[in-house]
Amino acid sequence: MLSRPSGRPGPRRRGAVSFFLVLSLPALLLAVVLALHTAEVTDARERLQHTADATALSAVQVLVDDDVLLRDPERMRRLFERARREARAYHGANPVHGSAPDLDLNRENHPRGDVVLGFVGSSRECRLEPLRAGKESDPYLHLVNGVRVTVARTRERGTALPFTRGPFVRNGVTDLVVRATAMLDRDVIGFRPVFDKPIPLVPIAILSDPTGRAKGSWEWQVSPEHAVDRWAFDRGERRFDEGRDGHPEVRVRLGAGDPTRGKKERDKEEREQRPNACLIQVGVTDVDGLGEQVRSGIAPRHLEGEEFAGEFLLGPDNKRVVGGSWGPGRGSAGWGRLARGLEELRRSGEPRVWPLFSGIDSRTGRPVLCGFVAARVVEVGGTDEGLRFLLQPAVLSTATAVTDPGRRAAGLAPNRYVCKVRLVE
Repeated sequence: MLSRPSGRPGPRRRGAVSFFLVLSLPALLLAVVLALHTAEVTDARERLQHTADATALSAVQVLVDDDVLLRDPERMRRLFERARREARAYHGANPVHGSAPDLDLNRENHPRGDVVLGFVGSSRECRLEPLRAGKESDPYLHLVNGVRVTVARTRERGTALPFTRGPFVRNGVTDLVVRATAMLDRDVIGFRPVFDKPIPLVPIAILSDPTGRAKGSWEWQVSPEHAVDRWAFDRGERRFDEGRDGHPEVRVRLGAGDPTRGKKERDKEEREQRPNACLIQVGVTDVDGLGEQVRSGIAPRHLEGEEFAGEFLLGPDNKRVVGGSWGPGRGSAGWGRLARGLEELRRSGEPRVWPLFSGIDSRTGRPVLCGFVAARVVEVGGTDEGLRFLLQPAVLSTATAVTDPGRRAAGLAPNRYVCKVRLVE
């Protein structure tokens, strides 16, 4: 009986393996090419999405402008044009695969255009309602708070990306369309530091009366009936000059005395001299610490402890009781330290967040905060017994803002002055 020979396979077996490899090579090559092509398309899509996101954020940031407060349709139209041009410029400065075709400005605001402006109800809805064409004179243009950017790299538009293709993927997918929507979220309920970045909030609360009847309150002074406009902000030089720019000034008086006391007093001079602001205590109580907060804002370390737990928020009823005082003692040097901090803000021309307070808590005797506004310091003055300074309302966006559309049920209105820029789509 013959035994089976041992050792390596004979020539006939080697030939079979080689023949199998020859037959499988096209399939292997196709798999490799398709994998490379898919990876290239995926990378391009991600890059386009990042560009669209950043472009939308850049464009909506243009709407963070003091002119929004004037509710002037002509100024709003100019802002919209700036937002469209900012979108085109930002997109053009960030090419993908070596090119960045111009975005169509879409001045007709067609819903399917490259740059669409409109209304986003809240950060929860995540849906933009385009501003309808022909509504350029609408008195509610100041409510426009969203920008949608569409980046289309398609063969139809002649902007398709130059993907590497071979005979197997000649008809592969090359059309890429991505969208991003950014909004100004105005449902501000407070602030939380971002990493080690301080909150741009000044620890001086201004009297608020939403009815607008309390003389000296923020609302009373910005109302058309009582507004005084004597200073104009030069954006280029970042300073105030005498003149009118449509934005009223708010006179703030900080000193001894309760601004909510004796509202029915007949003495006009006493009413004029009564303070309409108070100091609030957020992590510090000494004048030096308050002066530093005026200059630099509320640092993360100021919010440590049980009272704040790392954030400065209004309560569920959109109010918060905090420690406070009417200012340093009569004749003390504390007023000078506070004045120097305010003077630094004036020279910088930067807007800051200012708390509003509605009154004094009867149980604790502390100020009751009820909201926030933004303003620049126009002028600083005063005596040893108090401070007087002028503010001009402004619009400010800050990443430290905390928002919650659910608070509207408790009466929270969208903030005209302070917002947070965010992506919603």
